[in-house]
This record gives sequence, C-alpha cells and structure tokens, in this order.
Amino acid sequence: MNEYEILWWIETVWTSRNPFANSQSILILDSFRGHTVTSVKNRLVEKNTNIAVIPSGSTSKLQPLDNAINKSFKSKVNYYYIIHF
Repeated sequence: MNEYEILWWIETVWTSRNPFANSQSILILDSFRGHTVTSVKNRLVEKNTNIAVIPSGSTSKLQPLDNAINKSFKSKVNYYYIIHF
C-alpha cells in the first residue's frame, strides 16, 4: 500500500461507509509511513476526520488477538499451504 492507495481508500471506502460524514469522526491508523503523509492528513481533515496513530511496537498491547489467536491461525494456514501446494 502507498499514499495514493490510501487516498483512494479514503474517497471510496471511508467516505461511503462513514455515516457521520457531516460530523467529526476519528480514524485510528498504525504508524505506516503512508498513513502519516501530509496529503493523507489533509484529505482526512477535509472529510471531518481526526486521526490517531498507534505507535509502532505496540501491537501486542493494543491487539491481543494478533498474539493469542491470529498468530496460531496464520501458522496453521501457512503449514497447510506448504504441505498441499
């Protein structure tokens, strides 16, 4: 993903699925470089959206499912893929 894909996502997904388009809303993003460029921030301001950026390295604290369930699931999927394909 890059800056242009995020801008496309804002226009096609965020704007169309945001029922509060006329009021302030918040979008929580990870610290991926493409999320924090000026053009993305400006577009979100135009859409009445504040952003909150999750600091890098905090996934284990903020997304426990990534460690508890998703990691095991992904391991099994990768194992299945290696064995069967």
